[in-house]
Amino acid sequence: MAEEITTKIPAIRVFYDRIITTVNYQLKTEGGVLLGDGKKGIPYTKQTVLVAGPTSNVSVGDEVEINFNLFPTHKTAPKLGIGGDTESIILPLEYIDEEDYFFISSREVKWVYGNPTSTPIKKKAKVIKF
Repeated sequence: MAEEITTKIPAIRVFYDRIITTVNYQLKTEGGVLLGDGKKGIPYTKQTVLVAGPTSNVSVGDEVEINFNLFPTHKTAPKLGIGGDTESIILPLEYIDEEDYFFISSREVKWVYGNPTSTPIKKKAKVIKF
């Protein structure tokens, strides 16, 4: 039986294009290797919108893909001079009511999954004869 995950929606409003999403973590790889610090893991790039600003172009409940490449990174030199530098991403996490949330802008969203208002684009292919 699948475990049901419930998330509290924070009772706040955001301005302009700001978005608050869940932070769902991946704890292990398929091979069983622990990720991150082993307690929370690393966040997935696909998250659910909980609060959306009026100009964000997303709705509450939408699933979005977050572009982690836009966030700043931090390099750490190896300990004892062994191995290469470790690079970590500085994520825009907010801690509200004892829960972690992403606090991002709409430009940090790559795409919205399953947008029901969009219609498929039908294109006629041009046949080029040689």
